[in-house]
Amino acid sequence: MKLLWGFVSLAFVVGCEEGKKILDQGEEERVVEEPAQVPTEPAGGENDGSDDAIAPAPQTPASSPGIGPTDPPYTTEVTFPSGLHLAGLGTVSALTATYPDPASGLLPFATSRQRHYAPVEYFIDIRSLSDSQRERRVATNFKLNEYVRIPERNGDHHIYIDAEIALHAQQLRDAWGGPLVLTSTFRSPEYNAAIGGAFFSRHMYGDAVDIKANNETMAFDLYNLAKFLEVSFLDAPENTIVGRNTPWLHIDDRGWSLNTPDTR
Repeated sequence: MKLLWGFVSLAFVVGCEEGKKILDQGEEERVVEEPAQVPTEPAGGENDGSDDAIAPAPQTPASSPGIGPTDPPYTTEVTFPSGLHLAGLGTVSALTATYPDPASGLLPFATSRQRHYAPVEYFIDIRSLSDSQRERRVATNFKLNEYVRIPERNGDHHIYIDAEIALHAQQLRDAWGGPLVLTSTFRSPEYNAAIGGAFFSRHMYGDAVDIKANNETMAFDLYNLAKFLEVSFLDAPENTIVGRNTPWLHIDDRGWSLNTPDTR
């Protein structure tokens, strides 16, 4: 049974047409669908109570003080909503050097937004993660591996996973009431360019995820639910849902909100 927040019901009263309204985008994300993949484990599934799984509260709290950090270049450690703490993140100067310069004049936002696009300096080394670490939870229903396996498949060895987007993905999963499949998480600038991603794609900063929808109805339901989260941005339905054989939802936490009560 789907667990819907009381105030979310408004989104369904207004129906599908309301969901098709485009947010005040300011959007730099070019529509990119990553190569199809078959999940190797249940995605966004129930906590199985295994020895390696963190035992968080039944539902991730709406706000989790102490998670973060939230803006690049990040630091040597990150704490996720579940309480999982990863330390020893390292610098990879060659990778950092591939990030676009937000002061180059190419950033399509005000100068005050440049700090949110600082090149990432600290990364998680995928190769250093044990199998047991991968099975631990970043949030109630999402394992670390669900964020790791996609960039690993793409050939990336160093990644970043933003704690805030992990929180919002979990909140969306709580509202939906069932498993959700992540189809895109971190992308290195090299991989992002190879698939035609936006020059300043938030996937490169580790604070964006794409979520699979089985059909257009499910996609609009997820879109309407996500509007009531404190996630910074949702891509417009016309970019990721309407007319798509495999629709998806893009959400990111870029550092300032384009998803506000005025856009709902």
